[in-house]
Amino acid sequence: LLEITTVPLMELLEQTLELVGTHINGNPYGLGSKRRPVHFLISHGSLQIEKPLTLNLTDLTAWFEESPEGKVEGIVWHCINGVLIKLHRHHLGLQWPVPDPYLTARPLSINVDLTKYECNLETKSSFLVFARLNGKQFDYFKDIPWEDTEN
Repeated sequence: LLEITTVPLMELLEQTLELVGTHINGNPYGLGSKRRPVHFLISHGSLQIEKPLTLNLTDLTAWFEESPEGKVEGIVWHCINGVLIKLHRHHLGLQWPVPDPYLTARPLSINVDLTKYECNLETKSSFLVFARLNGKQFDYFKDIPWEDTEN
């Protein structure tokens, strides 16, 4: 289960993150809308690979093309010596974006409780949208009622 939540930026230090959303790279995930744009930071490793991959061209290509988990832009390996290696689909000559990427085909919950924070947010803030949906679960990102969360 994926979770949309707020965390202090200090908790994100020493992590690698991916910025996704309405105005990022053509929005391959279909997040938000023109009227209600939405953006997220996603920690690499949030989507776990269930079966470890063998590191050969044939198996990697087959995983990206045939596995539901393989409907991602790429994979980041965190090596023991601290080196990070990212393999994009396009490194293998594969298409991106793909229909129904793995990220948006997962169930998710929204855990955004703004009572923990002292802040004055603009009325169109995504934080307020998510706060109104606090505690709700959805089968897919596309099921989030972006437009129905107006004041």
